[in-house]
Amino acid sequence: MSKIGIKDAEMGLEMTLHNRIRKLRNKEQLTQKQVAEYVGVDVSTYAHYEKGDRTPDASKLTKLAELFGLNDELLGTQLPKEYVVSYDSNDIAHFKETLEKCQWIKEDSVHNRFQYEYLKEAATPILEERSAALVLPDIDMSTLEPNQTVTKVKLDMLGEILLSKYFEKLDEYYSMGGYQTMVSKRKIEERAIGILKSIVHAHPTMDCNIKEHDKEVSWDGYLRIFRDGDTESDKKNFDADIPVQVKGHIDIHNEYFGEARIMHSVSIDDLKVYFRGNGCIYFQIFMSEDGNNSVVFYNSLYPSKIKSYLDYAIAKGNKNSVLIPFTVLKQDPYVLELLCKQFDREMVYQGRGFGQIVEKSIQAKDLARVKDMGFTVVGARTPYEALKRIITGDIVIYGKYDENGIGFPVGWGDKFTASIKHKINDAIYIGNKKYYDDFQLEFYATAPGDKNYSEDIRKRIYVSPNLYLEFFKGGSNFNFELNTDLMQICWDAEFLLDFIRNTNIVIGKGKLLYQDINISSECYDKLVGLSEAGKALRDIGCKIMIPFSELTISDKNQLDLLVNIKKGNSGFKTDEPLFSYDWQFRDKIFPFLVEKKKRVQLREYMFSNTMKVSLGSPAEDRGEKVEYIPEDAYIVPNYYLLTPEQFANLYYIDYESMFDQVDRAVVNEKTMPVLNMVSLNLIAAYDIGGDERFLEVAKSILDKIATVFPNAVNAQINLLQIEKRFKGKLENKSAERLLSIKQLLKKDDSNQESEEVLAKVLDFCTAVLLDKVDEAPKAYGELTQEGRDMVDGMPIMKLYNEIRI
Repeated sequence: MSKIGIKDAEMGLEMTLHNRIRKLRNKEQLTQKQVAEYVGVDVSTYAHYEKGDRTPDASKLTKLAELFGLNDELLGTQLPKEYVVSYDSNDIAHFKETLEKCQWIKEDSVHNRFQYEYLKEAATPILEERSAALVLPDIDMSTLEPNQTVTKVKLDMLGEILLSKYFEKLDEYYSMGGYQTMVSKRKIEERAIGILKSIVHAHPTMDCNIKEHDKEVSWDGYLRIFRDGDTESDKKNFDADIPVQVKGHIDIHNEYFGEARIMHSVSIDDLKVYFRGNGCIYFQIFMSEDGNNSVVFYNSLYPSKIKSYLDYAIAKGNKNSVLIPFTVLKQDPYVLELLCKQFDREMVYQGRGFGQIVEKSIQAKDLARVKDMGFTVVGARTPYEALKRIITGDIVIYGKYDENGIGFPVGWGDKFTASIKHKINDAIYIGNKKYYDDFQLEFYATAPGDKNYSEDIRKRIYVSPNLYLEFFKGGSNFNFELNTDLMQICWDAEFLLDFIRNTNIVIGKGKLLYQDINISSECYDKLVGLSEAGKALRDIGCKIMIPFSELTISDKNQLDLLVNIKKGNSGFKTDEPLFSYDWQFRDKIFPFLVEKKKRVQLREYMFSNTMKVSLGSPAEDRGEKVEYIPEDAYIVPNYYLLTPEQFANLYYIDYESMFDQVDRAVVNEKTMPVLNMVSLNLIAAYDIGGDERFLEVAKSILDKIATVFPNAVNAQINLLQIEKRFKGKLENKSAERLLSIKQLLKKDDSNQESEEVLAKVLDFCTAVLLDKVDEAPKAYGELTQEGRDMVDGMPIMKLYNEIRI
């Protein structure tokens, strides 16, 4: 018999993985403790690696390869992509011959016992070879070359046929009571039914009527459900009869105790009989020879499930029996009650096997046409419980080809994956930092027949479209994919780093504990890079909503530049403690402030809630709540620094924040000139890019000025500029107001320029706003140099140039 091995280049021998690990450790003169510490496991776990009891996972293999300097070659470099299991010809011949000679003789337990031992000895090398081929290391395929590991195992079909006959032989043997001399077949059946009855009678509203030594063609009897504790002859209290089949066995070698699932053969003729009726719950009960221990397995054989088994038997050419899975039953009467109530519900809906509902069961090839799927679980209190009963086959899933149609059962197979996902409105914290307001919780499991089957149901927490955390018995993991925009990905990376560095997260009011997460240094560095980019972008208030997949090399270089600026590695040659920088992303800019203190800080000055605030005292408001703000406080929007060109080319504009800062600004003699300048810059930005929201923000600023200073000429003129840009022409009442503004000039005490200069400027603005094509050039020509300095480069000149054309 051979096992999958790794060829040792020095000795020319076939070596199993655990032998190679041990040999490499001895070659490096290291102790098991030293290697275990390097890999990140305890000594006992590593010892199991060298014994071959356990196989290191992908991350541990990587660490071992790193320690031994093999560069991921620990598995060898020339294993085939397809491993073909080829049994030893002598073993196969002996096994086949033994199967043909093996005959059970009733009432001759000594002969049967001898035959059993002889048959089992012949099967052992075949079973061991098969087991070794199917138990492959958990290798991360992305880290290995295509020729470095087995990707497919092809079994020997002759061996599979012989093994199928072998299991049928064993079933015949056990059904005869094995080689027991002290226990007859009748006694075994009595014991099995007695075990089932003891569970039933422990329930206050259940009873049973099961015939011992039953010779009926169909099933052995019924489990009976009543509505309350009166299980006497009151027919009004009766609820349902559940047909059952009971088989008893003596477990000679304790092979079944402790198992969660077994495969056992069932007669095809029996299945056909159950199919003609409403199905049955089939119990396989195994007992120890002394009768002190027992374990109950079951399969809820709904008609639709029986149909699937019979179809499978036909496809495989089975004529006598078919192997089907049986799940261990917790010997709790209330668990059995739920099982029976669920069976009753499905049995009533499906009817008999030859009815239309079952005959039209939905097969895998028809699933694409199904519009709606659903199921009902009796008594499940949580999604976890529902999922556990789905994968064991207790629940039938129904599909509809149209929304208003009849639901047909989906054909059963014990090789599938199932999950239940729902939204949880609880926040997720690590420490005191809140990362998410809600998440999706998924319970995920594989059915017993799947190669990845585990008794443990995994729990997944989907915090975003990019990331889910997975928790399972004895471990935890995560899956991170770059599916969304950059901002979400950076935030997820920041969370994931925190998750890796800790051992618990807080969900709502509860705490979820988990073990340390091991990841490669390369993956860790990528997470750090994304996290730093996200923090830098948040510092300057920039939201890049572009999908990560669409980022170019140039985009990523600009992100690296931003991170380097934050780290103080930008190469800027300036001693200024505070300076502005126009960061460019694609064809847009995002201006921010760089503050040099003990460490470099990036500060947004466009959308930050921390406005430019001075309370006229040594204390400055840094964004905290201020209970009282004096009238002479200097509070203006942060974007007062931006030029019209910067406004027009901003990468991202948060208008809500802009309006909010206008609302919180204070208008007084100190702030009015700055606020008026901001409004002019916004009007000029509209002239460059055509974004009308700039005009809306500018109008809100000017309205606020006009409320405090109704005689402010500049504010009034600028409001009329905005109106002309919106409507193309001033309304009559606006034109009349413009002509009356000259009267305000004498009342405006805030102006520092001479009344004569302002009067000439006002004449020019009036001619432009009223579309006086002839008067406007003349008025401009009459301006003094001081007056021209006031209007040149201002938004009014754009209107002037338009009427000249």
